Amino acid sequence: MYIYKMMHNSCGFYDAIAKEYNRRMCAYSSNEEVRSKVKEYFLDTVKSGNVLDFGGGTGLDLFWLSENNFNVYFCEPSSGMKNIAVELNDKQLKNNRVVFLEGIQTDFRQWSGGTFNIKFDGLLANFAVINSIHDLTLFFEKMGSILHPGGHLIASLLDTTFNGIIRYHPKRFLIALIKREDPLLITNYGNTEHVSYLHSAAKIRKASAKYFSCERITSLGGFGFMLIHFKRKSTTE
Repeated sequence: MYIYKMMHNSCGFYDAIAKEYNRRMCAYSSNEEVRSKVKEYFLDTVKSGNVLDFGGGTGLDLFWLSENNFNVYFCEPSSGMKNIAVELNDKQLKNNRVVFLEGIQTDFRQWSGGTFNIKFDGLLANFAVINSIHDLTLFFEKMGSILHPGGHLIASLLDTTFNGIIRYHPKRFLIALIKREDPLLITNYGNTEHVSYLHSAAKIRKASAKYFSCERITSLGGFGFMLIHFKRKSTTE
């Protein structure tokens, strides 16, 4: 079972599930395997500096980000999720190098090159955050505006490599092909629902091409996620 994060269109879903989120995540060892693989790749790629934890949820990645002395800007639109992350930092991590973004700051659609007083060396978007965003072109434009040239965007998304589609999402992609629509995955909790967009590797590459070079898109192998790594270009095409 996967527990997906979100951006602004599904804050209600994640506010509702916030108190159960960590328990549900930890109930599946595969989620820890994914987190470990993403952590290893990120630390091999981004050695130091300013990092944006984009869609950081309840702060589970703050454990290893704090251990490695990054300056962390934490972006989580769901107040229910973010409050748990703030409490985690206040009571356990006590990391004064974490900045929790507030209010309009958490809306990436409003960002520009002048939004922050720094540029980021790395951006982490773990556990399908990007699957919550429909307009990928806008997403990569905004992320390009806040990353240094040469900065890294590393994320785990729902697996839509060829093998991932065959294994996890064949019916959804077939339906989308027939209807000429984006393939979707709907997750329900109580009276709320969350829409995940099953972005293909080709769609991701196309949306990112103006601002980023694609370094890697690969299945994480048997866990339902893929890892993507994009590097901010020095100039835009």
